[in-house]
Amino acid sequence: MNNRENEESEDAKISLVSDLYTQKRKDSGISIDYGLRSSIAPLTNNKKETLYEKYTSCRWIVTYLLFILLTLSVTLRQSMSMALVCMTQNTTSSYWNNQSNASTGMIDTTKYFVDWTYEQQGIVLSAYFYGFPITPVLGGYLSGKFGGKRLVLISMTIICAASVATPIAVQTNIYLVVAIRIIIGLTSGGLQPGVAQINSRWAPIKERAVMVAFVSSGMNVGNIVTYSLSGLICNIPLLGGWPFIFYIFGAANFLCLIPWIFCIYDNPIQHPRINRAEFAFITKNRRDSVVIKMPDPPWVKIICSKAFWGLLIAHVSHAFLFTTIGTYLPIYMNAVLQYDIFEIKPQCRIS
Repeated sequence: MNNRENEESEDAKISLVSDLYTQKRKDSGISIDYGLRSSIAPLTNNKKETLYEKYTSCRWIVTYLLFILLTLSVTLRQSMSMALVCMTQNTTSSYWNNQSNASTGMIDTTKYFVDWTYEQQGIVLSAYFYGFPITPVLGGYLSGKFGGKRLVLISMTIICAASVATPIAVQTNIYLVVAIRIIIGLTSGGLQPGVAQINSRWAPIKERAVMVAFVSSGMNVGNIVTYSLSGLICNIPLLGGWPFIFYIFGAANFLCLIPWIFCIYDNPIQHPRINRAEFAFITKNRRDSVVIKMPDPPWVKIICSKAFWGLLIAHVSHAFLFTTIGTYLPIYMNAVLQYDIFEIKPQCRIS
């Protein structure tokens, strides 16, 4: 008797999701692709997805793009750490000097570099974090109100433009560089809330831990990519090499926005190619609906929550070590340990 009641309850849920799927897509003006839906096993069928079907599904394509975006965004965040080692005259790679003198003997490469003290370098690096603690809260609210896709798109466009303009600012005035880094830091605060909002709406309960971990690992991969490539980029025999750190990483982030525009949707109901079965799988047993408008945050309950403060302390502790090492390690290894740019690259990557 209980089994029959469970089956009827499950059928009712399936019917509700199916009706919601159909009605919302009609209301949104999205055509219903019955042929695509019929290619998937019926919702009442216990047949599992194959690995190919799973990892080429709409939800996993969204996850891949979130991972790529986080990875590339970190390259713009950390690029200044390696660029400073390359652009300052008192820490310029001996390899670059030797190569320039050996090839021409006449080229004056000093015009491409700056003579900043370590105190000034510290100000430039820390400028990124002046406004960064403020904007994640605002970014979380805006992503819930207007959608993570739009927030991330605007934020990344500003960050890319500011990063590409950094080499010109370096040659102009250090305070202009500080201003640009502040803008990048303020704008970057909206990236993770936007990514988290999209990720939460696309991740089924059974796959949520895997998807969140995969997307979050993009930050670590971004550090590896930044330190692995920056040392090589610095030794491009043009304009001192270091401006290409900003140009190449900036261009890569701009290119990332192209699939972001056409393949990312704030929630599954908006996706024109998602099928009924996958939509039902994503929304199954969720306490929150992917189509319900976000309510106002219960700020008092959040502030009074022990779980909130526990998570906040754990995150701050981890972020302090991650940020300090990631930001200042290249300069420390060059100035204190006397590594040159080719030796800094693999050592930072391992760290």
